[in-house]
Amino acid sequence: MAAVIRVRKSLSGPLGTRILLLLGAAILIVLVGPRIVSEGPSFFLQILTYGFADGAIYALVALGYTMVYGIIELINFAHGDVFTMGAVVSMPVMGAFGLAEGNAFGLSVGLTLVAVFFIVMFLTGVLNIFIERVAYRPLRNAPRLAPLITAVGVSFILEGIMVLWIGNSTVHYPDLLPDTRIPIGGTASIGTKDILVIIVAVILVVALTTFVNGTKLGKAMRATAQDREAAQLMGIDINRTIAATFFIGAALAGAGGIVFGLYYNSINFQLGFSPRQCSEASETSRARRSAASSSASSVPSPTATSGRSGPTSGSSRF
Repeated sequence: MAAVIRVRKSLSGPLGTRILLLLGAAILIVLVGPRIVSEGPSFFLQILTYGFADGAIYALVALGYTMVYGIIELINFAHGDVFTMGAVVSMPVMGAFGLAEGNAFGLSVGLTLVAVFFIVMFLTGVLNIFIERVAYRPLRNAPRLAPLITAVGVSFILEGIMVLWIGNSTVHYPDLLPDTRIPIGGTASIGTKDILVIIVAVILVVALTTFVNGTKLGKAMRATAQDREAAQLMGIDINRTIAATFFIGAALAGAGGIVFGLYYNSINFQLGFSPRQCSEASETSRARRSAASSSASSVPSPTATSGRSGPTSGSSRF
């Protein structure tokens, strides 16, 4: 048992990171290597550009997940649906600004898109604050399964609202970006949509990093994530800090929803289901382990209960 503990401790440090990187590189070589040899390096370069674009969208979704989990240890299952809501809400906002397919992409269209981004990010942030205030805050000190089930319920409520709004089928999203591609070597190329997705993700990640590391509220968020009770004793308003975290996470998810729509030009009410499904599996497993460990720790041993080697009258639980 001691040997197993030592191995786990060693793998949880830099050694484990190196092993995982080497393992990932080996898997990549085994799976992709033959295809690269047969198709040529241009194939790998093209897939790499697609991977960067898709990864940028997932990064915008994952930031909100990790921020909320880091500060209150809750995976917000409704976060994926907030991401979808950002894409849904952005369509009427674009219509209100007169953005439609067929318009030549220029400075005015770009500035209008920036305004749409800010409006939708604000609206999704307010929505997430409302969710936190109504659904999660009353259950902050409840057992883990209570907010877990509540989060799933909030997710289904948002999906139901979107079904009533856009229907249960795939909806076309306005194609506002030029579909030009730039050669980057051989037959590989990168499109303007790929570039936009990566640029938006990089800007938002850098802005978030600067905010968390350089502002008073960002320091309060880090302190609350490290020790909520100690932060409250030091005078930090944890309710305000947690609400700000929900706002920022949802704002990033709303931006991700717009980027997804502009990139793929189609949305549906279940866009947030896949990330929610993965988080549900992990959180359910974690909740079960937590419940099992608490149950085991609350059951005293027979010797500790009776102080004797055998049962006596009144000491038996049966």
